[in-house]
Amino acid sequence: MPDLNMLQVVFPAIVGVFGSVLGFWVVARRVEVILPPPEEISSRVASLTAELRVTAAGLDNLVSEMADLAAARARNVASLEASLSELEARKAEMEAKIADVAKVTPLAVDVFSKMLAERDQINTKRDLKLFIAGAVLSAVVTAVVALAIAILVH
Repeated sequence: MPDLNMLQVVFPAIVGVFGSVLGFWVVARRVEVILPPPEEISSRVASLTAELRVTAAGLDNLVSEMADLAAARARNVASLEASLSELEARKAEMEAKIADVAKVTPLAVDVFSKMLAERDQINTKRDLKLFIAGAVLSAVVTAVVALAIAILVH
């Protein structure tokens, strides 16, 4: 009598193989029925290939545009970094100037402001004198021109 454990292992394996073969046979028969004629298949493959070419060209354009945008972004970042370093240099320069101004004593500031005030008063007086001289000169020129016209007319 065959060993019962052996039958418990072999029998399900045989049934599984038979079922698989039967299933593949049924599927294969259905595939034969479902498949369209070879002409339709070749035309479908040709149309899919054409669509694939168009899609690939579109993807190439998209990748190219993305590369251009990445390059522009890199240029913008470089420009911003250059501007930032320039601003940092100007900030350091201004901080140095502020430190120098902070060292000036209030007495020196008073003396300097008085000197500037005196100079401004002198400049104001000079400007007033020049304005008056220009107005007088303009009046004299007008009178001379009017006299010359009157003499020429008579």
